[in-house]
Amino acid sequence: MSKTNSLDELRKALTQSNRALQKRALAIIHNEVVIEAQGLLQEFLGTQPEPDLQVLTMKVLKKLQEFASLPTQATPETLIPLLQSADESRRLYALRALRQRCSTNLLYTVQQFGADLARPEARVLVAEIFRRNPDLGNLPILLSYLGDAAATVRQEAFQAIIAVFQGCLLPHLLRGLADPAPGIVYLVRQFLNQVGKEHLLAALQGMLAGEDPAQARLAAGVLAGLPGADVIPLARDHLAHPDPATAARVKEIVQELARKGDPDAAALIPPPPPEEETATVALRDLESRLLEVWPKTPAWLLEPLAETGRSQSPLAEVNTRLRTIFERVRHLLVSGFIAAYFAQGGRNRVADRACFRAVADPTGLNTLQLMRLLADTLPDPYGFGDIFPLAMGHCFREGLEDEFAEPFISLQEGFNLLDEYPQETANFHVAAVEGLCDLLRGLSRFLGSNHLVVKQGTPDGLRVLDLWGPKPSHLDPKLFSNDLLPVNCPMLFSQDSMNRLPLVPFFQADQATGLLRRGPMDEKARWEFFERVEAQESFLLFLTETGAGT
Repeated sequence: MSKTNSLDELRKALTQSNRALQKRALAIIHNEVVIEAQGLLQEFLGTQPEPDLQVLTMKVLKKLQEFASLPTQATPETLIPLLQSADESRRLYALRALRQRCSTNLLYTVQQFGADLARPEARVLVAEIFRRNPDLGNLPILLSYLGDAAATVRQEAFQAIIAVFQGCLLPHLLRGLADPAPGIVYLVRQFLNQVGKEHLLAALQGMLAGEDPAQARLAAGVLAGLPGADVIPLARDHLAHPDPATAARVKEIVQELARKGDPDAAALIPPPPPEEETATVALRDLESRLLEVWPKTPAWLLEPLAETGRSQSPLAEVNTRLRTIFERVRHLLVSGFIAAYFAQGGRNRVADRACFRAVADPTGLNTLQLMRLLADTLPDPYGFGDIFPLAMGHCFREGLEDEFAEPFISLQEGFNLLDEYPQETANFHVAAVEGLCDLLRGLSRFLGSNHLVVKQGTPDGLRVLDLWGPKPSHLDPKLFSNDLLPVNCPMLFSQDSMNRLPLVPFFQADQATGLLRRGPMDEKARWEFFERVEAQESFLLFLTETGAGT
């Protein structure tokens, strides 16, 4: 066998009657973890009468099967160095681990370091990874593979190019179906007719199965114009789509087909469950679920789920309570970022005016857009446990915000959709609970290590409370001087208390219970805040130019 040890050469070696050559081939497959040789080994095992070779083959197969689980276990930190190695065998090892994995970060590394691979089995693995991760950046490498001497390389490259067309180009073309210009709609429809239904349905399936809610909603909108026979298979897979807006649109399409007499669509609509089984839900159970996700969930966020004197509450009421929790999370994020911007950020006119607008008229606020804008002005966190605006700001700058941004968007649009379709209360409830759990899970990494501390005067003297938990915890007042922690000024502290951020006037603490409360952001409070952060003149100019807040 040559040094490249291609799959064809290994097959030839195993079909020989030379036992030494067979054992050498098995050793190569074992040592190099040639995961694509599993089928070859199964064939060899079925035709091999020698017990010792059967045992050896089973041992090699076991290793390959164990290695197949690596894509779900290995981290980018362990695989990227292998991909960057000058040793092609180490890169081949990493490619085999990645052959069934979907990862944007690793994909770009494969694009960068997989271009100069010459071995056919390596090129096949690169093309297979590209097929599972369609991206326009894959095309230069794939086009170069079309001239490879090995038919297996060319075939896998063609399949990966088709995946790029279905996954990257068609979704953009489908936007033309909703274009207000009739000529564009006609042009796109003509092209889709030429391309064929198979590619269109594959693209829709990819859009619905992807992580981008906007793409999923676009695909659901296209479904409405397709024949029922094409819609049903996709609807069956995505009727319970994690994005509430997409799920509602798909269900609406199925219901319309059922009303027109489509039996397959009617079969997808479950019978309504008994009223007494779905009309109510236990608030305590919801609170327990949120605490499982983030054990330090502040009492202020859990408060909407407080007992009402009933063991069960109607779903519509519970959804309203979940919405209140979501709005409190939104207020916490916006307040933290604005306070951090004026306290520690690099101020500029655009960011100033965005903050002024958010404070003066929060009703039209685009929360994530504001956070992304302010993130570019904030300093890097000094390490783990720094105040959450700095830690989250770093994630925005690095493009790593999906873990909290995606559930935030889904919940926001889901609640808006519920306003339009109140009859979907029961269906939305499940998605809202899961979405809220996902949101708190994504935020807990940034918020969980912080402390929100307030000092209050009581008849018995000063008390200091940490409000960052399901119950306020008492701290020693001697540890907090008035300079460090003024009275009645909720202060966000980093994990080691080396960084702090006042949250007045966005928050205040209830004098009786010590619980966190939203501050009364009236005109007086706004002026005092902007005066304290030396932005009063800019705020006045903003009000004069825009008339906001008047």
